[in-house]
Order: sequence, then structure tokens, then C-alpha cells
Amino acid sequence: MDSGLLASLDWGTFTLLAVIAAALVWGMVFFLRQNRKDLDDLQEALDLQSEEDDDEDEKMPDSRASHRRGMGS
Repeated sequence: MDSGLLASLDWGTFTLLAVIAAALVWGMVFFLRQNRKDLDDLQEALDLQSEEDDDEDEKMPDSRASHRRGMGS
């Protein structure tokens, strides 16, 4: 690099921009990890609800169970 360029570089501005960039990257990583955890929790809840609905359908008489499946519940 040219020594004139290094002398004219404002290190305070450079440091501030580096800190801001690092904070944005950290925030994005944190957001994506939290989003992934929420997705896994939601999938688990939906699977559990589906199992509960299947158990209820098995306990119902055939006419009510088939009617309930037709309604999308």
C-alpha cells in the first residue's frame, strides 16, 4: 500500500465501520439461529398436535372421525 494512503486513513472511522459490520454479522447469525430454533419448536408442536388428532380420531366412532377429517381439523 502507498504510505500516503495509510497516513491519510482515519483509523477512528475505520474502527467504527469495522465494529458496525461485526455487529451486523453477529446480529444476523443470532437471528438465524433463533429462527431455526423457533422452526424446530413449531415443527415439534405440530407433530405432537397431529399425533393427538390421530389418537382422537381413533377413539371416535367412524362417522364422526370421517366427518372431522373432511373438515380439515
